[in-house]
Amino acid sequence: MRVFGAVHAPGEVYCSKSDNLNDVIVRAGGFLPEADPRRVKVVTPNGRISANTEFDVFELMEAGRVSELPLMQPGDIVIVPTSKSWRSVSWWIDRLQDAAIFVSSLVLLSRI
Repeated sequence: MRVFGAVHAPGEVYCSKSDNLNDVIVRAGGFLPEADPRRVKVVTPNGRISANTEFDVFELMEAGRVSELPLMQPGDIVIVPTSKSWRSVSWWIDRLQDAAIFVSSLVLLSRI
């Protein structure tokens, strides 16, 4: 099976018959800080999106409702998205860094 998105080691992951969605994510290195564990998607081997397209892994684990996480099958694809708010904050930080470098360069050039 494959795990894509905001995990530490995306790609092929071994799963046994008793592994649930969280087990597979842990085998892929776990969630990255920018991951959105509230919108994890599972795609079945035949290409159709499963009936429960999104799973709130965070809520199910916090509430102790692990039995509600789907059991994974060989060939399943797990997609862990990034949090929209994280991307937004990260984007602004990158732009501020770019602006700081630009202004610093102008100041250095003006002193030459």
